[in-house]
Amino acid sequence: MTKPSAPATGDALMRDAFALAVEAASPSNLVRRSMLLHRLTACPPEGEAVILAVGKAAAGMAKGLLTQWPLANPPRGMVLVPHGNARAIGELAVRSAGHPYADRHSLAAGAAMLDLVRGLGPKDRLLVLLSGGGSALASLPAPGVTLEEFNAVAESLMRLGASIRELNILRKNLGRGGGGKLCHAAGTRDIDLLALSDVSDDDPATIASGPFAPDGSSQADAVAVLARHAIAPAASVRRALADPANRTIRHRDPCFAGLHSEVVPVDLWIDPVAAFLAESGYAVDIPGRRLEGEARAIGIDHARTALRHAASGKRIALLSGGEATVRVRGTGYGGPSAEAALAFAGTTGGHAAIMALFADTDGIDGPTRNAGAVIVPGTLARISQCGRDVASALETSDSAALFDQTGDA
Repeated sequence: MTKPSAPATGDALMRDAFALAVEAASPSNLVRRSMLLHRLTACPPEGEAVILAVGKAAAGMAKGLLTQWPLANPPRGMVLVPHGNARAIGELAVRSAGHPYADRHSLAAGAAMLDLVRGLGPKDRLLVLLSGGGSALASLPAPGVTLEEFNAVAESLMRLGASIRELNILRKNLGRGGGGKLCHAAGTRDIDLLALSDVSDDDPATIASGPFAPDGSSQADAVAVLARHAIAPAASVRRALADPANRTIRHRDPCFAGLHSEVVPVDLWIDPVAAFLAESGYAVDIPGRRLEGEARAIGIDHARTALRHAASGKRIALLSGGEATVRVRGTGYGGPSAEAALAFAGTTGGHAAIMALFADTDGIDGPTRNAGAVIVPGTLARISQCGRDVASALETSDSAALFDQTGDA
């Protein structure tokens, strides 16, 4: 792993630390260090090797596997990425679709995935490379539910700040791919699953809605999620959530007999970054490796901790990871990292000894174009110069747009 050659301070140190986190979480690197290549070498398939890579990290994962491909015959298969990220990857078919909201390309991709797994030969080996975002990229609503109706409930949950677990419980029980349903469609095949976790407990049943994982959620759970957030779905959604044919696949199903799963932990990047910061002369405080909750609350909590440390006069670096959510309050443009950063800036009040970087290691902060935002002592002054203020930007969920204006994104 590459480390900066010269000691850095302040803003440069934060950016060096983030670059190190991105490298530690690099999909290509993680695939190359996984057990998947070892299993392929030790037990090559009797038939074809077929790759199915789905999610925001799908391209990097597929490239990482192909650069170290251990077999004489090249694989075939499919890579599904968000729009704007489609690039040629060997001989694999590359598709793009909507994220975070499914679109017509997501429907086509979902159908293509079903065709791929159903068309496997009896001796073929399916290699599944899974990462966050797969639920939207490949969406096949239950029979009778339109894409618009499917998106309406998913978007409502996201805007109301539902957790990724709640969102995926709904998607698994309202779709034809998640909740083990793709594995069931493949039948009793040899399947190697490598998943990059984007959830706090690294549960393969939650990552991308768990298309190849046994699932314990029920239709009643999905109904309860909607009720908890006071969402009244379309009649077709209610009917689908009452139809036993749409149930998720339980662990006792024979389709899981040939499944080998490996999950890369969501917090794998924290230890190397903590070591780097310690080597740079900072005491490292890790408030949480797998935080969950409202981004605004997390930002405020981190700011209060930073203020306490600043009062001590010691060189201290806060480091945390997790999956924050945003309860959308307006029509602005923002993501969890930007929202947490803005709340942090408002609470620290431009303190001269405090700087912060809130960002996503996959480079995408929610629906925005950026990874997050940097907070330095001059951030609040730049916000004022733009004629804006922290409180109104938070109330309209416009954090990312504000940081685009100030240049702190």
